[in-house]
Amino acid sequence: MRYVIVLAAVIAIFFGLPAFADCQSDIDQLKAQIDDDKADYTREARKEARKHLAKAEKKKDDEKECRSEILNARKALQKGKR
Repeated sequence: MRYVIVLAAVIAIFFGLPAFADCQSDIDQLKAQIDDDKADYTREARKEARKHLAKAEKKKDDEKECRSEILNARKALQKGKR
């Protein structure tokens, strides 16, 4: 499942959709995933991922920085997978 999400994010980057809308939708999607699947991740991993998502929201005008923070959030979740 997580590979599908990562693949979808990579494909979205290549299609060049508007950075703000695209990045914001990815942020919202990952936040929902964190909330829906709380039992799948450690508290520390969820906390770290939320920090990265907050940074991504601040940098959503810069697509590269936003994507980087979203990727870091996904890595934090993967690291804290139960």
